[in-house]
Amino acid sequence: VLQPLVPGLTEERVAWLQAQGLSATKKNQEAIEFLRTHFEKQPNWVYAPLWLGKLYAMEKTGGWNARKYLMIFLRRSEAMLANEKIEQSVEGKTLKNNRAEAEAILARVNQSLE
Repeated sequence: VLQPLVPGLTEERVAWLQAQGLSATKKNQEAIEFLRTHFEKQPNWVYAPLWLGKLYAMEKTGGWNARKYLMIFLRRSEAMLANEKIEQSVEGKTLKNNRAEAEAILARVNQSLE
């Protein structure tokens, strides 16, 4: 398990880094299981559904799960952007970029499911 060396690195981000490491070593299924399990324990995480959507989108039969998690992320992030303080912040800009990426992946996934 990775231990954060950078102050302020969240548990959610550490879980994503671990999942990325697994996926990079051709263990995408393990990465999905690892991140999904952690997300189930921390259902209030915002970015985990985006990352799960990305991982599932790489799987041949992961389309429906990718769609599910990407839509969860888009719903949660939309609610967050309704807060003007967040929208104008660096975090808000990052969130908007991540939303654009999620929408692009979701469009590809939806097309593949047709």
